[in-house]
Amino acid sequence: MKGLKALQSSDFRSYFAGQSISYIGNKLQLSALGWHAYELTGDPVSLGLIGFWRFLPILLLTLYGGNLVDRSQNQKKIMLLAQYAMGGLSLVLAYFSFTERVNVYHLYFIAGGTAAATAFDIPAKQAILPAIVQPNELNSAIRLNSLSSTIAEILGPALLGILVSSFSISMVYLLNALSFLGVILALFLMKSKPKGMKGNPKNSEMIVEGFHFLIQSPILLGILSLDFLASFFASGTTLLPVVSKEILGGDVTTYSLLTSTMAFGAVLASFLITVLPHPTKPGRAIVYSVIGYGLATVFLGLSSNLYMAIPAILFIGGGEILSRVLRDSLRQVLTPNPLRGRIGAINTLTSKSGPRLGELEAGVVAGYFGAEISLISGGILCTLTAIAYLIFHKPLIDCTEKKII
Repeated sequence: MKGLKALQSSDFRSYFAGQSISYIGNKLQLSALGWHAYELTGDPVSLGLIGFWRFLPILLLTLYGGNLVDRSQNQKKIMLLAQYAMGGLSLVLAYFSFTERVNVYHLYFIAGGTAAATAFDIPAKQAILPAIVQPNELNSAIRLNSLSSTIAEILGPALLGILVSSFSISMVYLLNALSFLGVILALFLMKSKPKGMKGNPKNSEMIVEGFHFLIQSPILLGILSLDFLASFFASGTTLLPVVSKEILGGDVTTYSLLTSTMAFGAVLASFLITVLPHPTKPGRAIVYSVIGYGLATVFLGLSSNLYMAIPAILFIGGGEILSRVLRDSLRQVLTPNPLRGRIGAINTLTSKSGPRLGELEAGVVAGYFGAEISLISGGILCTLTAIAYLIFHKPLIDCTEKKII
């Protein structure tokens, strides 16, 4: 099957297996942080602050991280160090949680520290992936990674409900720490030796070169800017702990159901993307998917029971992952190898800062006006933004596979 072509690479197979394990632990902990913060404070703003502390290190460190990856002669080492850091932070949080000394400030610190490691981890991943597969296997590798991530988004929240009700939230943090061993082992087994450019250009010159390339590529600039704006406005799903408890009258099981449903929608979309032909106009498909999950966010804000909330959540998950996979495929095709770390870093900056700032905005609006208003207003603004791109951004809307290859 064409969508599984990347599995022909032994390096990718071990990397894919290790990354899949790590994804589950990561999604498990991300779901736990929001629920734990709301349990400790009862304040929607705390959910936004988790997002803020996940954003700040990305803002400060990502460009440096991408630059470092492009200069490094051992990109695997950068990724390994990031795994050690993230795993260690999860162990620290598990310790404080097991000893019942955890408070919301510990959660903020761990969120920020993990984001700092992510600022180096993600550019390294994006640079390593093209080095361990053949060029004609790259789209397959991207889609398989996306499918693995979205399956983890189902399993993570589902396991959260089981672990919290059967053991404690401390077990979540411990399991996430252990999950990093999968990637660490895969990197040690990897035969390929991905490395950046030779020479020693100045940091500032390399960063400017990355931004110059981005400005000269209207399609790439369009997908990154749309990603930032859409995810900023439609990040109300960070309020799912509030929706679960205050609007639907549920508990952690309800929260797990909603987050797993969103991920299930993402898995369905990922599966379809993997087996169906690539859209002939991927830019147009990206914009339509953003319109879809913007409208679904509005519907979630109007939901008063699970029968209304679940379909909305399903479409949010499907639309978001469809947009993400198509964006990633376009970006990888448009980016030359010597710039992958820096363009990957800029992509990380936009794709992470939009949702994190959006989570802060959603939490503050929910704190003053309620979760319903936060969701509805964010969904409307996301939809209007996508419609504006559909009307005015012709390079993105009209691009075809033939034009970008």
